[in-house]
Amino acid sequence: MFKSNQLKLSFTQGKAVLGHNPKLDKSRVRVVPDRRSAMYALLVDSEGEVLVGVGDITILGQIDPGLVADNATLLREASMVVVDGNLVSETFETVLSTCTGSGVPIFFEPTDIMHARNAADSKHHSAVTYTSPNLIEFYTMMGLTPPEKVKISS
Repeated sequence: MFKSNQLKLSFTQGKAVLGHNPKLDKSRVRVVPDRRSAMYALLVDSEGEVLVGVGDITILGQIDPGLVADNATLLREASMVVVDGNLVSETFETVLSTCTGSGVPIFFEPTDIMHARNAADSKHHSAVTYTSPNLIEFYTMMGLTPPEKVKISS
């Protein structure tokens, strides 16, 4: 369990991010009191390979299908919609179904192999225009088994 001073630190960090760019439109930013900001930390080896990652993305559960529905017009009129693979599946489906047929390009960030197939498994997968998987996520997205060790030659 996190102590209240840790929640204050997270809130302070969130305020710092929001205050950093005065040109950023924050009119749709939703601040949820007594919740931690999403965080991810990783440890990499000397070649840049991830050894271990630890994250707390609990706050993403606050983005639910109802919130997506409340903002459906905004999504359909957007230049592009970026979808994080960490969204719960019902919310992810709601975003894709909302944007299907609107002509709005969807950029899917799979985030890790646990979520890489979210777009491919969706009945609205054709709505996804762009994605940015790493090589292992790409294998997973294609339904293939990634090799034990990937060697990339220059």
